[in-house]
Amino acid sequence: MICYLPLRARIIIVLLLVLMLFGLSMADLDHLELVRGGLFCVLLLVMAVIDFRTGLLPDKGNLYLAGLGLMMAGVMGEAQDALLGALLGAALLFALRTLSRGGIGLGDVKYAAAFGIWLGWQGTLLALALSFALGACLA
Repeated sequence: MICYLPLRARIIIVLLLVLMLFGLSMADLDHLELVRGGLFCVLLLVMAVIDFRTGLLPDKGNLYLAGLGLMMAGVMGEAQDALLGALLGAALLFALRTLSRGGIGLGDVKYAAAFGIWLGWQGTLLALALSFALGACLA
């Protein structure tokens, strides 16, 4: 899948992955949290590449992301926070979808629920706030 991207896009993806993993290595995390963070980074980049190539966030990818996130949250004892993150992410993006009259697809709403599982409600709020701020700066 990544082989069909232009060289510049492949370089950017590799650099993003290296930066994400470097950031994880600098954090004071135990081994399970590092594995969780690394897996999350890889899954996010896979979804980003799919979205870049097709303009869609597939349901199957969202299901894998959500399922692995629930499994990791269960292992780490954070199931309640994960479900609150999923609910908050989906609710905020669904409200934005409604206000924009379809400017945001349902795949994005499902994606917000899936990454909300990984980040919990506080991380989801922070991630959405930072992504809106970055989007505003780039616009």
